[in-house]
Amino acid sequence: MEEKNEFNELLENNKTLNEETAQKNKKILIFSAAGILIGITLILILINIFSVKKYTLTVKYNLSKINVEESFNRVFINLEGKNKISTEFKLNEDIKLLNIPEGTYKVKFFITDDNNIKYYYTEKEVNLNENKSIELNPIKSTIKYDIKEEWLNKDLKITLPENFDKYLVYELKNGIYKKINESTKNVVWFRNLDKNTSLKFSVIKNNYLYKYSDELKVNVNTKPNKPIILSPENGEAIKASSNFFFVWSCKDPNGDKLKYDLFLTTNGKEIQIAKDISSINFQYSNLKPGTDYTLKIIASDGNLTNFSSINFRTLLSQKKYTYMSKDNKLLIYSVLDTKNPKLIKTINLSGKVRTISENNNYLYILREKSGISIIDFHSPINATLKKNLELMDIESLKVNTKFLFTKFKDGRISVYSLKNPYKPEFLGFTEEKYYGTLNPKITYIKRDMNINVPIISSEYPIRIGLKNKVYVKNYTLVVGSEKAKSIINNNYTEVFENLRFIFSMYKTNDFTNKEKIPLIKNRLMNALNEMFKLDSSEGIKSIKLIISKVD
Repeated sequence: MEEKNEFNELLENNKTLNEETAQKNKKILIFSAAGILIGITLILILINIFSVKKYTLTVKYNLSKINVEESFNRVFINLEGKNKISTEFKLNEDIKLLNIPEGTYKVKFFITDDNNIKYYYTEKEVNLNENKSIELNPIKSTIKYDIKEEWLNKDLKITLPENFDKYLVYELKNGIYKKINESTKNVVWFRNLDKNTSLKFSVIKNNYLYKYSDELKVNVNTKPNKPIILSPENGEAIKASSNFFFVWSCKDPNGDKLKYDLFLTTNGKEIQIAKDISSINFQYSNLKPGTDYTLKIIASDGNLTNFSSINFRTLLSQKKYTYMSKDNKLLIYSVLDTKNPKLIKTINLSGKVRTISENNNYLYILREKSGISIIDFHSPINATLKKNLELMDIESLKVNTKFLFTKFKDGRISVYSLKNPYKPEFLGFTEEKYYGTLNPKITYIKRDMNINVPIISSEYPIRIGLKNKVYVKNYTLVVGSEKAKSIINNNYTEVFENLRFIFSMYKTNDFTNKEKIPLIKNRLMNALNEMFKLDSSEGIKSIKLIISKVD
């Protein structure tokens, strides 16, 4: 029985041993198979690596020439495909990318500076299956530049598009635009501009430099000329009319449209009577009689201003005396009681009264057929006959604060100065349109004078713009009086600067245009006569201008 049990136990032990041996053999087989698979995989990878073909990619590029100074100095190239390759080259260095595995790549090309700002960029897809050469035309991205200009006196405010990282400003210097400013703000100020210039702009976003703006020409604004107040004149005494017109003239060197503000001062108090008007006259209805005034007129081009002022006074309007004529007599009445005027003075005249004109307390009486009588009327009760002008065939007369005008039946209009109100001085004759005006154009009886005043007598260059010159061989002013000659000779600098200024208003081809030259000469003459307060009879009558060449 015991022997049988031992036998069975031996059989069990043997069975267990066999199972363990089988298990070990199975594990050995599994590991062997895995090792074989790994080895095969490595072999295949090595075969693939050493069997891939490689090629050379040559890159050429073209940059358009522009008149902007740029500081880029490097070229970056990124290849994106099965492999990613980045490399850097110096500017103008031959670009060859060696040992590039076969495949399709996107070539990204950048031209940059030391701060990695991308000035030019482009990309191109290349199927690299052989040695290849490609040509690229890198560009800048474009935007619409909405540039706004705003002047404040001599300061210029430039507003550029929003939402960019940086804003660059370039100024034209010697034919090249050079960077003068870089900012993170889209508003750029130019302070105290005193000369014309040309600008360009650019912007940066995410390190990309965008295409430059078009040229912006900046013309420095010049303030308007001083207004010339024509009516009333400085020191004039006027009637306190309910519809008096203030009249003036004014020009702007830049041709800007002007607006005007008018101020009146009396007894130290200034009031504004007109604001932002564009006309050159203004009707005012609130002048007080017997009052001293200062009139100030301010001209504005919307940015800069200039002004002139004059003093004048109004006459007392309250009438205590009046006068009338009867036959050959002047009758003067006291009118303290308008219903019962009192005759206080009778003056006998040498002819029947036709018309009576009053000016500055003098009466100018036109007599039928026999001329003019002048009465001192400062004290009506003591009024006296001061002078008779024995002139025949006078049709009418007019008087103002400066002149006495007589119109004859044959159409002639004579002019007398009233510097001495009762001893008029004959000046000469004028035209119908100047009859009764404060500034008549007088044709003098004395011999007409033509005096040459040379300004330029040998070839002299005058610059037009930045690059061009006009060569003046002769520039002579023809004046009508010794007085005008003296004024010109004593103000040579102003005369010469006027020539430069007028020339600057024209293009170079205007100086070879026969139709333009008379216009230029007329503009020079008018400007000088206005500058020196001369008329065309005594002042500058004509201009001799010879231009030898233009380049």
